[in-house]
Amino acid sequence: MKSKNGRGGKKLLASALAVILVLSLIISIFVPFFGGQAYAMTQTAEEVAVEEGTVSQNRAPKELLPGYIDVKAEIGFDNQYIVEKKTPFRFIVSNSGEDLKGELQIKVYTYYDDDSWRPSEYSVYYVPVEINKGGVKEVEINAYVPVVSSFFTVSITDEKGGSVYVKNFSVSAKTPEMRWTGVLSETPEELGYLEELNTIYNEETKYYDGVEHFKTVYLDKDTFPRDAAVLDNFRILIINNFNTRSLDEEQLEALEEWIFGGGTLIVGAGAGAKKATDGLGGIFTVKGETDVNAVSASVMEVAGGIDAKSGSINVNGLKLDGGNNIFETMPYAQKKEIGDGCAVLLNFDMGGADIREIEGILTVYDLIYKSAVPKLLSIEEDYNGYDYDTNYAPPYNYIDRFAPQGGSMLSVMFMIIAAYILLIGPVIYIVLKKKDKREKAWIIIPVTAVMVTVGVYALGSGSYYRKGIANFVSEIKLESGLPAAEATIYAGIKSGSGGNVNFTAEESVSVSTFTDPYYYGYSGGDTAEEICKVKVNAEANRADLTFFNSSMWDTNKFSIKKNIDMGGALTADVDFDGKTYKGVVTNTSNVDFYDVVLEMKGGYALIGDCLAGETVEINCAETEQAYTYDLYDTMKQIFGVDYYDPSVSKEEIFSKWLQTRLLMDYSESAAFSRYSMNDEEIALNLRLFAFNNDEIMGGGKYINGREVNEEWNNVFVMEAPVKYSLSEDWEIPAGFIEPLSILDEDGFECGRGSYGGFSEYIYVYPAGEVYADFYVPEFADAFSVSWPVSNMMEGSPMIFNVKMQDWEEIGDDFYENVSDYTDEGGIIKLKVKGVDDAELQIPSIGLKGGKTDAGN
Repeated sequence: MKSKNGRGGKKLLASALAVILVLSLIISIFVPFFGGQAYAMTQTAEEVAVEEGTVSQNRAPKELLPGYIDVKAEIGFDNQYIVEKKTPFRFIVSNSGEDLKGELQIKVYTYYDDDSWRPSEYSVYYVPVEINKGGVKEVEINAYVPVVSSFFTVSITDEKGGSVYVKNFSVSAKTPEMRWTGVLSETPEELGYLEELNTIYNEETKYYDGVEHFKTVYLDKDTFPRDAAVLDNFRILIINNFNTRSLDEEQLEALEEWIFGGGTLIVGAGAGAKKATDGLGGIFTVKGETDVNAVSASVMEVAGGIDAKSGSINVNGLKLDGGNNIFETMPYAQKKEIGDGCAVLLNFDMGGADIREIEGILTVYDLIYKSAVPKLLSIEEDYNGYDYDTNYAPPYNYIDRFAPQGGSMLSVMFMIIAAYILLIGPVIYIVLKKKDKREKAWIIIPVTAVMVTVGVYALGSGSYYRKGIANFVSEIKLESGLPAAEATIYAGIKSGSGGNVNFTAEESVSVSTFTDPYYYGYSGGDTAEEICKVKVNAEANRADLTFFNSSMWDTNKFSIKKNIDMGGALTADVDFDGKTYKGVVTNTSNVDFYDVVLEMKGGYALIGDCLAGETVEINCAETEQAYTYDLYDTMKQIFGVDYYDPSVSKEEIFSKWLQTRLLMDYSESAAFSRYSMNDEEIALNLRLFAFNNDEIMGGGKYINGREVNEEWNNVFVMEAPVKYSLSEDWEIPAGFIEPLSILDEDGFECGRGSYGGFSEYIYVYPAGEVYADFYVPEFADAFSVSWPVSNMMEGSPMIFNVKMQDWEEIGDDFYENVSDYTDEGGIIKLKVKGVDDAELQIPSIGLKGGKTDAGN
């Protein structure tokens, strides 16, 4: 009996051990995915002074103002900030108490709506501070502020995270459409008269507190921004009587990046020309004499309304390298285009009494400004998709779309488990029973379980998903012929550990956080509920963010700004003969561009790859464009890849799918003008797109202290306009120029839609007449009209004959008697009657003109 009981006990023990090992095996499968190393944060969510987690307060918190800490704050510029721009926060902190070590923090709302069921959200930006007793420390933080706020809460914490100082600083918010003028001068009072310039200062547009739409901000070497994103608050920067060598390297780099991105720099260089230009050598160079000479003030009479017949002005002989004179009759104003922006050199002191006293001097500046930033007459395409927002470009939509990974470890591990179950079940039972060795099971089962467990764990430890994943989808804006490019990197990070997720990067970059515009959380009816989404280390442009209360594998989102030196340029030269686009794309950079695509007025054409050092030809017929409302059909037309073809790899399918989606999103969402003109030329605005998977932000990236798996998808965007000089024969085919307005018979704008963004149409409901207005410029010798007839029209489309004061049917040929159809403002009017629920194509016009008459 003892022997039997002993054998039974051994079997029971073996069975229990086997069960335990099997359970361990199953758990071990998931450990590699969710058992990443925990990151020891120096501060937990509950310890942070600005509460992280959910709080119930939608008003300014109670202040804590100990007598031994004093904080002086300058928020934005003149205590004002522009919504949806990066805002500078500058602090001077004085400590008369004991030594202090902790953080200075700012609470920045990223979503706030008292009437919404969605909880308010905010970010915390912080900088570590250490101030000895009696010490003073200057702190600067740049933070993207997407919402209107009347105050910002500033806190100082100690080493344990407890608040020792809390104060609410009042501010004034301004509309996102505002752009200020920055003045950098040692004698700013001499430039006060510029505030009367109506072109720059529009007093008719008011916002929030009634302050003018545009304003002057006076800067100095301490307040001049070191971040190009902060300089985006300005549309003009004026430097006059200022030593530019006093600006540090970061400030000058930010200035150059800002100009390249579309900013306008005006430099007044009179007697102080040398100090005003010496520090700008990296941006533009000048040659010639800096000594001033007196010339007749009459040279400033470049337009009517300027009286400068008497007196003289002091000018120097500097020439701007690569610059051109703005006025034919006055050589003292020169302009040079730099990227999307430009620099203007004035050979006189803008603050000098000789200039200020000229009657009509503001007219001169008005003309200079209009030349530097020409207001092109454009027909903006009003897409019916979501509004274009520069903060959420198309790549943003895909940072939570991760590429498929070949060879799933999960399927391999489940196969091993299935084999293990089969082995320890019927196989071992049958074999041991046949050999009458069933007592060996208590050894074989645990040994097999251990071996399988070790094997599965080894496989899992090498899994792609054991590490965190960082997905980067970048928009890189190129300028034809220029080696520098501006990249906006939209980042999405995932971690299997959940909880607080920290992301750090070795490279110094400018980081911004934002709220997902498509997320709609539920606050349980408490509109006062607040959630802290992320905490950002704002010290020295570090990429160091902590996202709070993340679920496992949530996508946490942020963006990064970076300039790229491509070591050369991508250049596009394109012509259009009315039927075919022809030209070349030349790549002198060290970047390989794949799947270069030309976007035309109605679709896309694949040009091919353009690798470093290569040149590819463009030869695309107007009738051979690829675009339909169907994603997969468009993908097949452009790239020749069938989404449903099983012979194509998942990686290739995903790559072409993403590229097609990006192209379609750009056509639907981007506020892009297909046609533009000024006094010298007309342009058909085409775009080139290209793609690659280069890692454009170097160095290591880490999630909770562990190096991540990175995925990169980059889209390059470059305008490739077809330009026509107005001094030569030119023709704009119908289809490029869209109407200024399309109204129903009650005067309301007709609803508009699109099949993917190109083949646009208008809705007519109920049945009635539709009116379309077009602008025809004075220098056009003839125009044509296209409004495709359909069975949804009652009768033919009509054009209004101004001379005859009557409507007539639209003809097929060019109208050469332009003045017969245009009113005093150059407007022609069309109309047609649509049936109930009609979908009508949008009409368009063509133009032609040049050195010869249209009829010749």
